[in-house]
Amino acid sequence: MPLSTLDFMRIPSPIARFRDLVQEQGMGLPGMAPAYYQALAIRQAEERERVRRAVETPAAWQAERERFRRVYQETLGPFPPAQVEVVHRGTIEKRDIIIHKILFSSFKDNWVPANIFLPKKITNRVPAVVTPCGHSNAGKIGYAQRALLLAQNGHAAITWDWIGMGERHLTHHDRAPYACSTYHNIVGDRMPLAGYHLAWFMVQETMAAVTVLQGLPEIDSERIGITGSSGGGWLSVYAPAMDERIKVAVPAAAVSSLRHHIQADDAEQVHFDMQRRGVHHPDLMGFLICPRPLFIVANSHDIWHIESTEYAMGEAARLYELMGVRERIGMRTWDRGHNYDEDQFLVGMQWLNRWLRDAPDAPIDTHVAPENEVRMDELVVCRDESLFAEGYRTPSNVFRDIARQEIGPSQDLAGFLTQLKASITPPQNVTWHELDRFVPGTGNGKRICFQPEEGMLLPAEVMIPDEVKGILLLVDECDRREDLDWQLRCLHEGYAVFRPDLRGWGETSPPEDYADWEGWSRSFYDGRWRNLYALALMTGRNLVFDRARDLLALLDVALQLLPGQKITVWGRRQGALTALYAALADERIAQLKLEQCLASYRDVMEEDLPIYRAEGNVFGLLRWGIDISDLLAAYSGKLTVLADRDTVIDTLMPP
Repeated sequence: MPLSTLDFMRIPSPIARFRDLVQEQGMGLPGMAPAYYQALAIRQAEERERVRRAVETPAAWQAERERFRRVYQETLGPFPPAQVEVVHRGTIEKRDIIIHKILFSSFKDNWVPANIFLPKKITNRVPAVVTPCGHSNAGKIGYAQRALLLAQNGHAAITWDWIGMGERHLTHHDRAPYACSTYHNIVGDRMPLAGYHLAWFMVQETMAAVTVLQGLPEIDSERIGITGSSGGGWLSVYAPAMDERIKVAVPAAAVSSLRHHIQADDAEQVHFDMQRRGVHHPDLMGFLICPRPLFIVANSHDIWHIESTEYAMGEAARLYELMGVRERIGMRTWDRGHNYDEDQFLVGMQWLNRWLRDAPDAPIDTHVAPENEVRMDELVVCRDESLFAEGYRTPSNVFRDIARQEIGPSQDLAGFLTQLKASITPPQNVTWHELDRFVPGTGNGKRICFQPEEGMLLPAEVMIPDEVKGILLLVDECDRREDLDWQLRCLHEGYAVFRPDLRGWGETSPPEDYADWEGWSRSFYDGRWRNLYALALMTGRNLVFDRARDLLALLDVALQLLPGQKITVWGRRQGALTALYAALADERIAQLKLEQCLASYRDVMEEDLPIYRAEGNVFGLLRWGIDISDLLAAYSGKLTVLADRDTVIDTLMPP
């Protein structure tokens, strides 16, 4: 038949057939992998909702409060001994306000630049408000207007620079500053290796800021509140949930529920197994902030659905009512985006006045007087606007010392391997579909898709020679259709070659659709792969374990086609870690080849800026006293480690 008579539009491609099968099973591309974890997170939130709503008496509330407080502390990680010291760096005097420029420490070696704003004329001790900044490279300076307005209205206030913000910004190798969200992930995405989360830093620093305020003679230590927006609003829930010295909370542009709409935010807002354990706003507000006063500033067009905020409010309000203090929780919604505008801030201040000053109707100055305005450069605390330029240690180095204490000398390799095998149960009788056939030059080829578990369908290329000397599974972080010479070389050596796109890689890669609402470009340390890792973490799953299970599902398919054959797995880059965990979980893998494999998780912890994607991390692994070298030694089959240039394993993978 001449080619001119063929209707190529009617010839189904294997890619189209794969996508059709995905659609038929109620899934979709390119969002299948994140949708899997989002669905799991919603199921976990539904179960947590059932437990929360079963609390129907004050006694039951008290019991759940005590249990949940322990869960929350365990989630963040153990706090080191508090060591709050203050170094005074100067004072600014305005007509009605005095501003102190200070450094304070939250624990040993962790120093924070801050500004304290005090009313100038004080006859009695005044209430104080902790005002954490939101995500902004400018840090505390960008939020000074709120602190000035509080001081002008009779409240003391403190602002400080979060990790990666303001005078705690960090630059990468060409000296350009990282966006603060990126730096949060640089520091925070490695912390789970030692069983911690970045919120551990944030909450401790906020508690230290409260201690600083309580140490001032001008301040009534029993009247301290907190208000912030965006990331500062998030902290305005998380900090008072831990610290009962904070008597009133006003979170703005922050409260959601992760009940109906699931998204992975910066590292400080993502915790291992948080969905199942309920470590989010509904439970933090309803069990740990209650019965203290709480007011939510909400926006109908925020970066999450308003229904999510309304749900969180409703769940917490039921518990406030159960405890007989329904009047202590409130919410107001504005028809806006991700905002905490001046008029919204004034409503928040009315709530603070009501509960901190017993003066809900007190007149409020709505604008900072010109005589009280300050220039941004006046608020700088450190030389060259950089804490680290003065020789203070970076947060990565500070945490490294803490983590070293947690990386136990007592190794429990057997215990870890038992847990690993329980997490990566080799699937059996895996369902698969043939998409089409092709001739790879010798032997025969198939394009297939297989289902490692419900909600996940993955494509693979299969090449089988005329004479088979074994099965070889190839796994890499790139698309399976890249570097086809890899498959062909192995085919010509007599191996039946199976090369998949494991979840989140290749044809199943998530879309890069994170709303760039802050105008920041996605980078190596965030974006779609990091967000997939974070979604898995939220549900209590290690993404690298799930990929290892995917690989073992393909191994089952391979043995269905070629029973009795010897199994070899060859992994590259992130695929090398996946291959390693699969081999440790399934003794049928007789030979393992690793190429460009990360050499050490400890090295990731030691580096200030590790060039390494977090998706290969395992929560709490270093607490077991185990590193990659120990895992390699535990593998009982034939092991070949191939370095980038046939010399040594790269300590850190190339960008």
